[in-house]
Amino acid sequence: MTTASKAASNGNAASDATKKRVKGMARVKEGETWRTASVMHDAAYEGELLCREIYNAIYEAYQPGGDSTAADLAASPDIRAKAEEAVYCLNAAIGFLVALTGSAEPPF
Repeated sequence: MTTASKAASNGNAASDATKKRVKGMARVKEGETWRTASVMHDAAYEGELLCREIYNAIYEAYQPGGDSTAADLAASPDIRAKAEEAVYCLNAAIGFLVALTGSAEPPF
């Protein structure tokens, strides 16, 4: 007797023996949903990385007591370009989240 083929069941999911493979358009929708969630995650992650780079640069430039260059750095073309790219990434993440909800507005 082998137990490798027996699926773990907590009472909420069907075992492998009774599960049927999703086919046709239902399978296409499953794939589309997974890809949408994946791109949403990538967009949010990349936006967060850019925001972290911006924060770290400004944090390093900030000096309390009047010697700070943080405001000048924030206005620099490099930081502004990163901020613009972060906005694009985070807006894309929002768009994919909205697509996952199936509604025109986020669920809050």
